[in-house]
Amino acid sequence: MKCKGCGYHKNPPAATNCSLCGALLGGEEGAMHPGDLRQRGASKTVETKDEGRPRQDQIVYAGDFAIVYAFVPVNGNLIVLQPGEVFTFGRGDNCDLKIDSKTVSRRHARVHWAGVDPPTPELVDLESKNGVTVNGVPVQRKVLEDGDEVAIGPFTATLRVLSANDELRKQINVDRLGATMISTRRLAGEIKLVPPPWLLGQLERLRESGTLSVQRGDDRGYVSLISGVAIAAGWNDELTGADAIRAVVRLQEGRFVFNPRADATPQAITQSLADLLAEVGGGGAPGGARRPGPPSGPHPGPPRGGPPRQPPPRKGPPPKPQRPPTRRADEGGYH
Repeated sequence: MKCKGCGYHKNPPAATNCSLCGALLGGEEGAMHPGDLRQRGASKTVETKDEGRPRQDQIVYAGDFAIVYAFVPVNGNLIVLQPGEVFTFGRGDNCDLKIDSKTVSRRHARVHWAGVDPPTPELVDLESKNGVTVNGVPVQRKVLEDGDEVAIGPFTATLRVLSANDELRKQINVDRLGATMISTRRLAGEIKLVPPPWLLGQLERLRESGTLSVQRGDDRGYVSLISGVAIAAGWNDELTGADAIRAVVRLQEGRFVFNPRADATPQAITQSLADLLAEVGGGGAPGGARRPGPPSGPHPGPPRGGPPRQPPPRKGPPPKPQRPPTRRADEGGYH
């Protein structure tokens, strides 16, 4: 049976609602799903949900977890993203989310998917006039993480990573660590999705006790904590203590497991996790990647063979010339 709202024609003959958009079958021409945010254009309709579990084609499998990516607007229902599908924002009728504002370009921005295992949403500014901000910072493109706040003109929404095995609306106020924690309190997943800097920061904030183990190929490491304080760490039987934590934080891919047992022998770690994460600089970047910063050490000089560095020009009028001192007559000179 064909849906008059979205045109989907593979509904079972006995179905009362469209399997794609949820509209009542057999209703008036052009009937739309109550949660849709715009009239249907040349692109797909916006999938929104007040509650309930997602469709199968909206689920992303990240290691042992089934998750969904959804925007939570300041006002309105959830906007559930579909992996592999481009999602567009703009003032034009053919955008997936139409934002009726003069500050928004016709095709303002889009979300596409970066990576494969697992795919993650990436926001791209389509050379809009007024730009896009993520967490208050203008960006041209950015891979989105759980908790990122996206602003496009008057539209503001927070990206959330939610468990596909529970009702979505109930998870809005649950952080990513809680949403992925299973009943045995054993946490496992992909480092691309949950980078070690973010995870260690959350474990410290929540004052968790246990051991975070990471692995990438033949490389292995661990960090043991008691009430959020790192007491021991190791990396490949080569590094221990703070140096091992730095190695774990720099991992950009691989897998991790957090087990609520911290039975390692305590080591002398004088720095807090917060200080170590700030030192490495991977607190918010995916996979713990550091943004390039200024070079350490003395400022580099001019290249060899180049002209010597000139002092900066003096501002203001040139100094007045000083008169030579006069000699008194009794000193054998002129006054």
